[in-house]
Amino acid sequence: MDQLSNPGCDPKPPTYTYNQGVILAGLTQLYRATGNSSLLRAAQGIANAAILNLNLNGSGVLNEAGTACGHDIQSFKGTYARGLKELSNSLGTEWYASFFENQVNSIIPVDTNSSNQMGFRWQGPVSTPGCFNNGITSYSQASAEDALVAGLSLGHNGTALAGIASFCLDDHGSGTTSGTQIDIWKCNSTPAQSWSTPAPGKTGEMRVLGGCATVNGSKAKRTKVVWDRCTGSAQQEWTRHTGTGSILSNAWSGLCMDNSGNSGTNGNPVQIFTCNNSQAQFWGLP
Repeated sequence: MDQLSNPGCDPKPPTYTYNQGVILAGLTQLYRATGNSSLLRAAQGIANAAILNLNLNGSGVLNEAGTACGHDIQSFKGTYARGLKELSNSLGTEWYASFFENQVNSIIPVDTNSSNQMGFRWQGPVSTPGCFNNGITSYSQASAEDALVAGLSLGHNGTALAGIASFCLDDHGSGTTSGTQIDIWKCNSTPAQSWSTPAPGKTGEMRVLGGCATVNGSKAKRTKVVWDRCTGSAQQEWTRHTGTGSILSNAWSGLCMDNSGNSGTNGNPVQIFTCNNSQAQFWGLP
């Protein structure tokens, strides 16, 4: 099951979500017992790699590898969700809120039938009982419910959707160096797209990966928005206005967060621009 049968314990594919979830929970429990923070850093590396690679076509929705049938495999993704939630709770950050939110937002509309039964494939479609690829069983139900429970009580933490479908506000390359570009990227559930946002009608910071979305030094329109350490400055204060989409105006410049050219291109920079209630300034916020 752990795919470590080769000489020297070299893993062979497929890589299952269960294995990653178990080690996330184990490393987290060891941290709680020892206080050794390096265990959490190791767990984060595993978690981030799993989120990035164990999904369907870059969608950010967790997907199981392999083609085997069996009851145990139908529970694997739930084990991963529980292990990641343990890690997230110990870290005390919003870094994985986007992942939890996106699983819920896929399971409920496309992997749940009219009787509230949930299938194995969280990306859907849900169907009648059968092989694990598309079946509904007690195992698939329990696994999906693990993900739904992990997605509870996220508050205003999660994905910031751009006005263009399937694109999200993103910290480029998960950068934590001052001046790292904030851009849009295909939604992928990674920590680079997991934001802590102001409540509707409130003013506050847009936080990601321990830093803040910051207007980069000028009040002029088309000035880029970048990652910087949070300082409480007005350049990092965003007011969340509601309407067709949530508009984010910047307290310092009086301008709005804007997807440059309203482009649906990976890496397209985010800027400040005259507030105009356009799609380029609509953000679907948690």
